[in-house]
Amino acid sequence: VNGEGVEKDYIQAKMWFHLAAENGYANRDNEKVEEYLSEEEIKEALKLAEEWMGEHQEK
Repeated sequence: VNGEGVEKDYIQAKMWFHLAAENGYANRDNEKVEEYLSEEEIKEALKLAEEWMGEHQEK
């Protein structure tokens, strides 16, 4: 969550935390990162997560 040594990208963070939450991992950081995002940015992150799942789901 700290993003030390790299530029912070809260949209990417939301995407990865959402994917983790969808797979049964802790949801705390998923909700915390939303404090830094607008509704539009949250929607963008969820769209990215959906696209990622479409590309990487087991078939």
